[in-house]
Amino acid sequence: MWGPKNYHDGLTERVDQTTGARYVPVGYVDAMERAYAAADLMLARSGAGTVVEVATVGLPAIMVPLPIGNGEQARNAKPLVDASAAICIDDAELTADRLVSEVTALFAAPGKLAAMSAAAQKLMRPDAAARVAHVVLDAAQAGER
Repeated sequence: MWGPKNYHDGLTERVDQTTGARYVPVGYVDAMERAYAAADLMLARSGAGTVVEVATVGLPAIMVPLPIGNGEQARNAKPLVDASAAICIDDAELTADRLVSEVTALFAAPGKLAAMSAAAQKLMRPDAAARVAHVVLDAAQAGER
């Protein structure tokens, strides 16, 4: 996915003859759950929403924090990196060669992507909303006494 600009112009769907991987460039996706389900690895910035989505669906990722602000995107990626669920590449260090090297290493290591996926999912608390609701209800009931 490339966003609203025409970065994907000139790219076509193709199959890597070495790995059999399919590449399908698209400009925009309405149903992100489908994109996540089809993906083996994500290359993305590390905004808070993206980081949470990656962890929720257990999608291994290469994060490239946007180098603006106060470094919040790098801090967003840190829990995933610390848990071995993602790799973080500084924007200034991102080159085609570096990206090819990282992706090749991930796909060449048996079980690495599955381990990254499991590590990402361990960061999430699927029952978080229910836990917060219980705390709020307990506090409300305590206030009635």
